[in-house]
Amino acid sequence: MTIPGKRAARAAASGRLLLGLLVITAATPAYAIMNGAGQDIFPATAIFQSSVTVTYSNAVNAGVTISSGLVVLNGNVGIGTASPAAKLDVQGGNINTQYGVSAATGVFSSSLTVRGNPVAVLADTQTFTGANTFSSTAAFTAQNASVAGVTISSGLVVSNRNVGIGTAAPAYKLQVAGGNIKSNYGVISTTVVYVPQASTPTVPLMGTMYYSSNTNKIRVSTAANDTSWVDLMVTVNGGSSLELNLNAHTKMKAYLSTAQTIPNNLVVTKVQLNSEVYDNLNEFDSTTNYRWTALYGGYYYVIGAVSYPAPGSGKIIQVMIYKNGAIVERGDNTGSSGSYSSCLTSDILLLASGDYVELYTAQGGTGDKSIAVTFTYMTIFRIP
Repeated sequence: MTIPGKRAARAAASGRLLLGLLVITAATPAYAIMNGAGQDIFPATAIFQSSVTVTYSNAVNAGVTISSGLVVLNGNVGIGTASPAAKLDVQGGNINTQYGVSAATGVFSSSLTVRGNPVAVLADTQTFTGANTFSSTAAFTAQNASVAGVTISSGLVVSNRNVGIGTAAPAYKLQVAGGNIKSNYGVISTTVVYVPQASTPTVPLMGTMYYSSNTNKIRVSTAANDTSWVDLMVTVNGGSSLELNLNAHTKMKAYLSTAQTIPNNLVVTKVQLNSEVYDNLNEFDSTTNYRWTALYGGYYYVIGAVSYPAPGSGKIIQVMIYKNGAIVERGDNTGSSGSYSSCLTSDILLLASGDYVELYTAQGGTGDKSIAVTFTYMTIFRIP
């Protein structure tokens, strides 16, 4: 190889080989650029200085190190490591990119921290394990996730298309445990279900409601604690407030199961109705006072009937409805001497909570008469 002129002389004097604008300086010794096998041979301390692009192609060396920091080994690029185990292996520092990182597939097996830019997970094969931290102030999007559950800050769990807050195994589309749900504009639902519970919720917000299985009432919290509760009240026809009870429509029928003797001469006597067909609110006393007492105010339809076996031809028999110890309705009939004679009366009563209703009878026969069992009864229904 011939290098003309003074430039060649200066290059020879300095131990450098000048090829155009490429200067290769070898410390010790100055080996040839190519050997007989067509392989590039550079001393370990070789320095490349050029003001134009340096192209290195068809490398057969095991690795190329640039400034003791960048290593290309077996098709892998290493920064901070002499033995890169991946296509790009960076150790001992951070990766800084202006426009983000894009990958068709990927696995985060150690720690992932993202700040300031959106994070998008778009493929079904993405896997997050270990202590991954998402601290981005922008959006985080996970699409088509195939994992059974995703946990965020150990508080939000998405499992089998159910969302759980405060529970790791949500059984509903949204299940919240250990706290309250707050909304500025309410909750919209096609159906509302109050799950019956015997005890009051702990530490509720004011206005919390629950359905009491003990009293069949909806209760409302009047303070932010678990002791101040009142029954939900409604106002009917502009009147006083009434308790809202989901089972408050009285249905009661009591009857006489043991024969009772009634004196003659129309002596008014209470009928001792001692058996019940039904009494859904337990308002009837069939053992002591033989009276029905209203738990709730409202309008009630009351029917009373007595039956006498052979009271006597033309003899008077009567049945009466009493409210709070005073007669409010009476029915009269005349009996026969050879068969049962019955008398019936009814009325619609406006009652307040605590008012009571009783059944009375009288007969004007020639002597004491027994009233018949079963067919002597009182029925009360509350009118909605």
